[in-house]
Amino acid sequence: MDASTVTVAGLGPLELHVAGRAVVLNGARVQRVLAALLVNRGVVVPVARLAEIVWDGRPPATAVRQVRNLVSGLRCGLDADVPFVETLGTGYRLLASVGSDIADFDAHLAAARTATRPEDAHKRLTEALSLWRGPVFGGIGGPLLDGAAAALTERWLTALEDRVELDLRAGNHREAVAELAALVEDRPLRERFVELLMRALDASNRTSEASGVFVGYRRRLATDLGLDPSPDLRALHDRILRGDDERDAASAADTDRGEPVAPADLTPLFDRSYRALTSSAARLYRLMATVPVKGFTLPALAHLAGLPVTAASDAIKELASAHLVTETAPGRHRLHELLGAHAARLAGETPEPASALRLYRWYTRQTEAASHRLVPCPIPGATATPTPFQTRDSALRWCETEFADLAAVVVDAYESGDDETAWRLPVALWAFCSLGPHRRDWHRLAHYAVLATRRLGDREAEGRVLMSLGGAYAEDGRHDLAMRELTRARALFRAVGARDGEAYALGNLADLAMRTGQHELSIGLLTRARAMLAGGDAPDTWAMSVCEAGLGEAHLAHGDITAAVRHLAAAVEAHDVLDDPWHGCYTRTLLGQALRQAGETAEARTHLERALEDARALRHPWVEARAMEELAETVETGRAAGLRAAALSAYTALDDPRAVILRERISLA
Repeated sequence: MDASTVTVAGLGPLELHVAGRAVVLNGARVQRVLAALLVNRGVVVPVARLAEIVWDGRPPATAVRQVRNLVSGLRCGLDADVPFVETLGTGYRLLASVGSDIADFDAHLAAARTATRPEDAHKRLTEALSLWRGPVFGGIGGPLLDGAAAALTERWLTALEDRVELDLRAGNHREAVAELAALVEDRPLRERFVELLMRALDASNRTSEASGVFVGYRRRLATDLGLDPSPDLRALHDRILRGDDERDAASAADTDRGEPVAPADLTPLFDRSYRALTSSAARLYRLMATVPVKGFTLPALAHLAGLPVTAASDAIKELASAHLVTETAPGRHRLHELLGAHAARLAGETPEPASALRLYRWYTRQTEAASHRLVPCPIPGATATPTPFQTRDSALRWCETEFADLAAVVVDAYESGDDETAWRLPVALWAFCSLGPHRRDWHRLAHYAVLATRRLGDREAEGRVLMSLGGAYAEDGRHDLAMRELTRARALFRAVGARDGEAYALGNLADLAMRTGQHELSIGLLTRARAMLAGGDAPDTWAMSVCEAGLGEAHLAHGDITAAVRHLAAAVEAHDVLDDPWHGCYTRTLLGQALRQAGETAEARTHLERALEDARALRHPWVEARAMEELAETVETGRAAGLRAAALSAYTALDDPRAVILRERISLA
């Protein structure tokens, strides 16, 4: 027997079969080894990496020997001479010829994407979904396999959505309602399930129930995340309330027959429109179907096609005139939903893989530029190009508008093997995501980034991602996870001699120590980090200014007001020189607090008034609340009461624990 007789299934409890016979997998450790090899089928996984997965990043001294024993146990468990795992160097590889339900699942999805007839796409999606036994790996993955499990789960959910979409297009609205209701109940914040259920109910003449689904989703979204439904879902709700006849362009009634129009019926019409295009417009039409972007701007189209902006403008105008693209917002275009499969089929006949890479590199450069405008810290490896964002607001608007497409690009880049984009883009997005409603989305993207750096074997890049992830966990109050990721990041930087990275990791560990009340430890870590940053050939003045501010905050919390004022005053001056108002307004708030405690009330008030003004201009509600709370201690009673009430309102809206403390102080006043 050879490896082709072996199958490994991971879309549910992990299973191993040889020639149809089940092999017993004894224990979570051997299952984690097999899961890691399955996710990387055909690729060598180093023993050290397997050890991290098996022991959640804390392998024992005997980990290498134990991993080898686990692999040996896997081989022996087959009770047959079947070389399905091979040893290469210091790692192991699951042979590509081994059968895999994940590979079969992805093959069905790929076939569905390129199918020209909806019934063929539906069949392939149904076959893919029949393989799902969930949860992935039976839930034994552990933190270092969770990213892969999350990616597979997302592909399953998307396949479900696409299959139900085809059900609705085929007119099976009533049959879909029960399934969609269960899906929405299970995943109440997944918007596309909500949208599909609303459409199915509306098409079944259950308009009030469709509206009720929207109202319930809007309430849940506001309560759980403080967000509103997307503009598209709100527009769908409005159309349902108006009773529009064009509720679903894909299943609109044919005026002659009164029957649903299947996309396949329109293929000859699409072909005629396509053949009438110039070669430049036809090429752009094909390329737009090769990437998961839903709102192409003109610069994005130019980079996708490798054309001058003027030529791209002419091509998109031609496509618009031919009704092959839809303008979703001023200056933003997408293929009409019915045309995606048609364009994808044509693109498959003349593939241009460099086009997506070119576009993704541009998206990464733009995001890095926006990130630097939001927080002017150095981005390792970023291309030094003139920033396209002249103001902080313009960078914020661009990130908010493009975020959904950027997130889709990260996933597509990882799945297509563009690991450089898959790790750099999430790291660049953190400055924006840390500001508000996309924090949870970022955690999902960060897992793709970690996997991409490991597939590249780039340990310094992995350290950069883990450091961002650790900082995110710290801000979310998940201190154990933050400590784990930041400690790993520091170790990776030390291993490759990246002193700047190690200094940044120390700074983040100091912030974590500060958050957990370890003020002396924070001071020690920041002192070491600052010394490392100052000792290089080109001192990192931005990071040194952040260390200075951190030292001031730690001394303030520790009760050394004199040292706090000294460090914070130096940090404020440095932030001003570096034009970093984001960090500057918070540091100035701390300086005001320290000066007030030192008895310098007038000077404290001056800094706090400036901090409040800057926080409002930056739309930084938490710092605005902190500045108001501190300023209230330096002004007359009447204004102080108003400032405290406003600060309390802001803390409450942010669900910040300071609201409880301030509310109690106000009640005792």
